[in-house]
Amino acid sequence: MGKSDKTLDSNVRIDYFRTSTESKGKSKLATLDELFNFILNSHKNNPSDTRIGDIRVQKINFNKKTQLWCMHMLRLREKGVPGFADDEGNFELIKLENNKYIGESNALIYDPKNKVICFQRNRNGLWPSDIPVYFNNFYKETDYLSIEPILLSTNINDIKNKKIFLKLTLGVDVRGYEYSNDNSGLSSVIQKISSMNSSTIKIEISMGRERKDKSIDNTEMEKILETFYDKKEVNNLKVTFKDHPDSKAEVVDLIENRLSDILPFTRNKANPLTYDDIVKDMEHTYITKRKNFKPVAIEG
Repeated sequence: MGKSDKTLDSNVRIDYFRTSTESKGKSKLATLDELFNFILNSHKNNPSDTRIGDIRVQKINFNKKTQLWCMHMLRLREKGVPGFADDEGNFELIKLENNKYIGESNALIYDPKNKVICFQRNRNGLWPSDIPVYFNNFYKETDYLSIEPILLSTNINDIKNKKIFLKLTLGVDVRGYEYSNDNSGLSSVIQKISSMNSSTIKIEISMGRERKDKSIDNTEMEKILETFYDKKEVNNLKVTFKDHPDSKAEVVDLIENRLSDILPFTRNKANPLTYDDIVKDMEHTYITKRKNFKPVAIEG
């Protein structure tokens, strides 16, 4: 078997979001058909017209059979360019000519009926927080377009009502983060730290070696969880707690409480994984899920 025939297994994570608009602190479900049609027509005229900053739409279409919008999005970059290496120890940087970029790929599906976005994770590509930033450049309404993670059935109140909190780990993608005067005060802390030109901030609050009956302030913990639990920019949110001083400590990962799927693929160097491969499986997975799909209603 040649080296190009060697199988390469990879998993692609898909996250699910509701589309909504925000105005005066209130949210309501949003329909994006007009926005997607606008991007489609712009792409037909000139694909470059869909570029905002380092984000561009490479491909967009409406599948009449599945009634789903499919979009291939790229993050274009000129920095951190990779190179070619071989088994003989050689390495050569990729040299980009003028108007050439490294394109990092994401697949996105939009269901206009259920107001749901399915988004492919790619740590080198776009993040969920980039989606509303990009879409708001084309959104014709006056309200701000947003996306919110779809949560599973775990009750956040079950966590907030715990008696002894030992540790909180919070990670935030500050690109596109919407700062607010939340009661926890952490948003203002994150805002100050983000001025250091960072992209991700991680905060850890712990009781350390305090007595086993000591707890992080319950009221403050409740405020923090209410503020950050359903924010799309939060990429790490774990709580360590105990029900009683003598009980065993438990860790809950609240990010894993978000609706997602893992799509497995097997490819090789001669047949690499493409957008068409991914979006086809995304559609199939979502259609199966859509049969019993009921997005959480947002009060207007």
